Amino acid sequence: MASAVAVPQPPHEVYGTLTDSGEQVEGVEVYAISADEVIVTDTTSSDGYYELKVPSKEYSSFDIVVNGSVHESGISVESSAIEEYSFSGSYSEDTEEKSGDSSGDGAPVQAPGPRQIEASPVNGSSRAVIENVQQNQDVQVTVPETPDDGSNPVEQISFTSSTSSDSVSVAVDDLGTNKPETVSEDAGSDVYSYQQIDVEGVEDEDITESNVRFKVQKRYLDERDRSPEDVVMKRYNDQNWQELDTRIDEELDNSYRFEGSSTGFSYYAIALQEQENETQGEPNIHTSLLNVQPSEGTPPFDVTIDVTVENTGGAEGSQEVEVTLGDGVIKSETVSLGAGEERTLSYNYTVERSGSLSFSAGNQSTTVESSQKGTSMLPVAVTLLIVAILGAVVYTQRETIQDRVEDFRE
Repeated sequence: MASAVAVPQPPHEVYGTLTDSGEQVEGVEVYAISADEVIVTDTTSSDGYYELKVPSKEYSSFDIVVNGSVHESGISVESSAIEEYSFSGSYSEDTEEKSGDSSGDGAPVQAPGPRQIEASPVNGSSRAVIENVQQNQDVQVTVPETPDDGSNPVEQISFTSSTSSDSVSVAVDDLGTNKPETVSEDAGSDVYSYQQIDVEGVEDEDITESNVRFKVQKRYLDERDRSPEDVVMKRYNDQNWQELDTRIDEELDNSYRFEGSSTGFSYYAIALQEQENETQGEPNIHTSLLNVQPSEGTPPFDVTIDVTVENTGGAEGSQEVEVTLGDGVIKSETVSLGAGEERTLSYNYTVERSGSLSFSAGNQSTTVESSQKGTSMLPVAVTLLIVAILGAVVYTQRETIQDRVEDFRE
């Protein structure tokens, strides 16, 4: 154990005392960590004293952890620095619970109490180290709170191990919507967040239960017209994304809180369940294009009618295709198409009347202009010319007769 005889000497050293209700606490583990690496440890002496010596050339910053909980974070390492960090809290341990059957009367050993640890933010991720994890002890690691904007949805992870461990490190990394490079496939078509959760010091096969508590913003669901029942947590295991038992825990002002259960840690995804395709397993045949060429002419003239039909459903089907001109059907054919198949039907038709002619097929339509201009004006012009000539002849004859009548009178 450390002694309180002298103030520590360089490199960067920290020291202090631990008290519980004003009393010095003996036998509490204090250690310095950088990222998820334990740098140095000490155990408080009978007067609650500890000291830690951090190599100033190897680390840029460190945290002070007491009994697995971060008490001071982000201490910058400086050469020859000496700082005091004393803490007061509930550090006394219930030795009866940890000593087992001390009475010798065969009473059952009480289960160890839960360990509640708050992780520390380190370079955009959250890290924690838990010392002396006991068998079947519930360990709860709280991820630092973030603004209520969904920047890090995970709030807490917890696990229980069937074996004890001297030291367990936990790392939680929010990967956003970017699929991890080492994962071969996406977790779904609509992923809210990917997470990498690593627990070292305990094997997956020794974890009897693990839970991840997380939040999803309400606006994310509203924008997609989805409900909280559509949210699911998945874990990447054995080269596949596996859906976990996901429960709605609580409705908050701007989000919903969920909890997903698993039996190990790795990559996780918070996603929306895939929506079933309503047309899957059924045909969906429709006309997607109608083209009539030429689009104008003088009757009689021939046109080519092209009708494109496609099946966007999930099964083969048949449908009658009709081409109409006005209210009359001019072409009709039954078409059979496989799932995803497309076909273009071609027909010839002779236009014999004039006007704006409307051709239709399904929900597609187009117009062809048929007019009598050009040679159609010749008969009218000839008729007018004949009428004019006849008029002139009649007028001339009339004048001649009138002149003869006047000569006869005289």
